[in-house]
Amino acid sequence: MEKIVLDSTIEQLQTPQNIEVIVAKLFKEQEKQAKENVVLNLLLKEQKETNKSINNIMQAIESGGTSNTAMKRLKELESRQEKLEEQLIIEQNKANAMLTEKQILELYKKALQLEPTLLINYLVKQVVLFDDKIEIQFNTPLQKKLKMKVFEAFLICMKCKYIL
Repeated sequence: MEKIVLDSTIEQLQTPQNIEVIVAKLFKEQEKQAKENVVLNLLLKEQKETNKSINNIMQAIESGGTSNTAMKRLKELESRQEKLEEQLIIEQNKANAMLTEKQILELYKKALQLEPTLLINYLVKQVVLFDDKIEIQFNTPLQKKLKMKVFEAFLICMKCKYIL
C-alpha cells in the first residue's frame, strides 16, 4: 500500500497541470487567510477605539477640563496604544510572510527529491481505505497552517482509485 501512495503522490506532483492547480489554490487560500487575519483585524479595531478615546480626552483637556483621573486615563491609553502598535507589527509581519507561487512550487520540487519515507511523512496526512478505493489526504507544505482540513487542491487533481 505504501508503494501505491508513494507512486500516486509522485505521479500527481510530476504532472504540470496538476502542480499548477495545486500551487494556485494554495496561494489563493494563503491570500484569503491573510486577509481574514482575525487577530490583526481585532488589533486594528482596538487601536482605532484607543485612538478615539485618546482624542476625546485631548479635546476635553483642550477645552479646559483637566483632572488627575483624565490624565491617569490618558497615560493608560497611551501605554495601551504602544503595546497595540508592537502587536500590530508582529501580526503584519506574519501576514507579510506569505510564500509566492514560485516558492510553493519549489517546496514541491524539493519534496519530490526526498527519500520515499520522508516524502510520505512530509506530504501525506492520512490514507483511508475503502472496499473499492484508496483515498489519500495530503498536508499542505506551507509553514503556516491553512484552514484546509484536507489538501483540497490535491484531491481535485488526484482521482486515484485502486482495486484492492
